[in-house]
Amino acid sequence: MFMRFMPVVLVLTLAGCAHETECLGGGDDSCAGPDGSVDGGPTDSGSDDGGTMVGDVGGDSGRMDGSSDSATSDTGAPDTGTMDSATTDTGAPDTGTIDTGTPDTGTPDTGSSPCPGVCSPGQVQAADCIGSTCESRSRTCRSDCSWGSYGACGDDDDRCPSHAPSCISDYCWGWEPRQESALSCLDMSFDYAPTSSELGTLATRIYGRPGAVWTKENRQVSCGGAWSSAETATIGGTGVFDRTFDYGTSPCSLSTLGRWEARIRIRDTDSSSFLIGGTAESTFHNSACAADRATCAAARSFCPP
Repeated sequence: MFMRFMPVVLVLTLAGCAHETECLGGGDDSCAGPDGSVDGGPTDSGSDDGGTMVGDVGGDSGRMDGSSDSATSDTGAPDTGTMDSATTDTGAPDTGTIDTGTPDTGTPDTGSSPCPGVCSPGQVQAADCIGSTCESRSRTCRSDCSWGSYGACGDDDDRCPSHAPSCISDYCWGWEPRQESALSCLDMSFDYAPTSSELGTLATRIYGRPGAVWTKENRQVSCGGAWSSAETATIGGTGVFDRTFDYGTSPCSLSTLGRWEARIRIRDTDSSSFLIGGTAESTFHNSACAADRATCAAARSFCPP
């Protein structure tokens, strides 16, 4: 396929013209020289420039000599740049070792947390002993949350009342002074009448098993004396025995002046012997005597010659 180029008339403007006129071609002679001749300049033959037409139409450089524009057209060849050789991630699975955590094989918690059995390990349970006033026996919960066997019966003070707080040989025992004079200082210069005053009265109440025998034991602390038996009686069916002892006028030489301590010993119905806990103290003085025994304070350290 050939493409036709239209003739182009190149018109030069002569210096001799009075005015410039654009030559439009054809037979226009408005640009004639002074001599009336027409500019005989070479006319563009309008022939093809012979250049090879590649791609872009109008690649003609417009050169007047008709030679072909030698500019190389872009052939549109694909980019042959080197491909990135980076290794593609193939997505291979992570072969790291998986933590298989060892199961906890620890022993059960023996603390206060609930136990799946009938009791908690270490728990202690106490129970009364049949036929006993204050003995008890106990059992302990084992590690498998089940109860162990009951142990032997034993005395249990916690099962006794406050007035008889000592559980001894499966019975509750106790004793207490009952008069003020038993807890303070007794003046032996008076003749006390038991019915009118308790200043000269030492009263004691004893609690224990009916049929048991009690014995009051004394020692003269101000002289560093040993314990000795004073009197004995049997506890009646009520389990309570009240003992009262009255004092009268005594001379200044009375060997009982000074500080004394008392306690109660029991011989039980099975012939066993034991002391009830606790002691009581009394001080005897004579306000009519010498200063070393005339007051309670002096008599606490007085020992008769």
